[in-house]
Amino acid sequence: MCDKALEGQFSCNLGSVYETLGKFQEAIDCCSKFLTIAKEVGDRALEAEAYRKLGIACGSVGMSQEAIEYFNKQLSISKEVGDRAGQETPMTISASL
Repeated sequence: MCDKALEGQFSCNLGSVYETLGKFQEAIDCCSKFLTIAKEVGDRALEAEAYRKLGIACGSVGMSQEAIEYFNKQLSISKEVGDRAGQETPMTISASL
């Protein structure tokens, strides 16, 4: 994994901590940075994970429409890369929004 991808993973992990602390805007900011980095390095699996994390964070603050859009993007990429577990997650979560 290159340095940029590691930076993205760090942003993702930091976003998870912010989410746990209830600091959802900070979590969204970190996940957005993670998404940008995933796109820059061209890692579709990381990109799908970033969309999943953004969906969770947005859903936590009542941004249901945005969350659904992020989950749909995750689902599309998960299908593209053959990630079966990634295909199940957005359907399960978005059903609860």
